[in-house]
Amino acid sequence: MVKNEQLRKDFVQQATLFIRDHQFDGLDLDWEYPANRQGSRPQDKQLFTSLIEELKAAFEPYNLLLTAAVAAEKSTIETAYEIDKIAKYIDFINLMTYDFHAGESKNMTSHHTALYEHPQEDQYQITLNQNWSINYSIKQGMSKEKISMGLATYGRTFKLLNNSDRGNRLLSSGPGEPEKYTKEYGFIAYYEICEKLNNGQWISKYDDIQKSMYAYDEDTWISYDNIQTISIRANYIIEQNLGGVMIWAVDLDDFSGKFCNNGRYPLINAVANIIRRGQVQSIDISTLPTITSRTYSTISMTKYNILFHYNRIHYLL
Repeated sequence: MVKNEQLRKDFVQQATLFIRDHQFDGLDLDWEYPANRQGSRPQDKQLFTSLIEELKAAFEPYNLLLTAAVAAEKSTIETAYEIDKIAKYIDFINLMTYDFHAGESKNMTSHHTALYEHPQEDQYQITLNQNWSINYSIKQGMSKEKISMGLATYGRTFKLLNNSDRGNRLLSSGPGEPEKYTKEYGFIAYYEICEKLNNGQWISKYDDIQKSMYAYDEDTWISYDNIQTISIRANYIIEQNLGGVMIWAVDLDDFSGKFCNNGRYPLINAVANIIRRGQVQSIDISTLPTITSRTYSTISMTKYNILFHYNRIHYLL
């Protein structure tokens, strides 16, 4: 569609009419990813910019929002986006700062939502964390106030090659087995994690370097965030003066409140409560295994965006 000027014009016109007819707030573009993956051409990087510019021109008279879900890995950012150009037209980007390490393509366990780099990582691996990706996007020309940081309500699982090893950065033979409800290799919802932890099937640990949780049994290792570590990320958003947060996904949190013993949507509510207050909150991590108690200072901030995802439908609160 993007390579044909008339088709782009038709899409822009139809999208504008559809949004106005249904009284939506705007449109989020989730193209994964321009100039990447099968069927997309190198010139789609520039054509994506053209599409955004044309949509913004059509949306402005009606005060409609225009946002885009954007990759977080350096190689994809460089080949897919003209960050400095789309920054002029986009209201904000939803930076997908998760899935940095997924079991299907890695031979070592790693945090898929690491906040910071690990000192043992190589030159490529140190780019696979939330802090690096956000700062790189800013250096490429995206205003920090236009960045919604992506958080995850799911984990990534890995098969262990040696079940006597414990810790992080262990040898893996690939993704973990499908879980009872989500039924996908290398993937697990937060409520499934809670079920296994509450049943004593897994042992959990806190990684104070990358500010992430991991858990394991004899054969499987998992990276995930719990209430405390996802709250650390909400604090980070405020500390860095970012525009807000995007969460993937509503249905992967404990939506029923029956698994985690923290009510319905414990992760989403933890993030929303911090972001809506606009102040960094103290987080008690003294109850996390192998870690001592720490707190975070309080600062005053302004308004933030909170964006929830459910089956690729975007909710802006």
